Amino acid sequence: MVDKKMIVLVALMVVAAVSIVDSQKVCNISRAEFNECWPAMTAPNPTLPSNQCCENIRNADLPCMCSYKDSYLASTVLQVDTELAMKLPKKCGLVLPSPC
Repeated sequence: MVDKKMIVLVALMVVAAVSIVDSQKVCNISRAEFNECWPAMTAPNPTLPSNQCCENIRNADLPCMCSYKDSYLASTVLQVDTELAMKLPKKCGLVLPSPC
């Protein structure tokens, strides 16, 4: 169940990065904030999420992100590894909303 929530977070970040201008936000995530997390969501050598990435996720509207959980943009457009992305919120110490 938590894994689906993590996918949602990443999918929203992807949508934000693809579809908005830097100053705009989707679910309280800007493109710049997404970019801060991108290295932690990409294979083959993902990094640990930075403190700033985790702060950005903490400030995100997680329930809003749930609506993007089935987006194909993460893997196809931005080449984000969704399995890595699903681990990101937990690495940042988040407890995600339920249901997602």
